[in-house]
This record gives sequence, structure tokens and C-alpha cells, in this order.
Amino acid sequence: RDLPADVLEALSDDLATYAAFQRLTQLAGEAVEFTGAGENAAAASLKAALAFLGFDVGAAKVDEEAIA
Repeated sequence: RDLPADVLEALSDDLATYAAFQRLTQLAGEAVEFTGAGENAAAASLKAALAFLGFDVGAAKVDEEAIA
């Protein structure tokens, strides 16, 4: 999945970095609310954007014992 154009556009303008992170937050919300069948486009876009920013988007796992 490609980086969402609106995220890239906002990141291209240093003063719009906040707007880019607002869009990431919106994508995260849409990904969580997804209940349909097939590909979760919001999750795929969020993953692409986070990878572009340098986040490790591999299969992250929560250590339940560590947070208990």
C-alpha cells in the first residue's frame, strides 16, 4: 500500500506536521472501527505512513505479563 498523499503533502510542509499526525490518528481510528470483509484500507494506509516515518511496523506483540 502506498503512503497516503494527504500525509505526504502535510509532511512536506514543516508547519503542517501536526496535520499529518492528525491524519495518522484518523487512520488509526478508522482501522480500529473497520468491521467489513477484505482489506482494511485504513490499516494498510496507516502501516505505509508509519513505515515511511521509520516506525517498525512488523508484527508487534504486547507482553501481557510486563504490563500486568
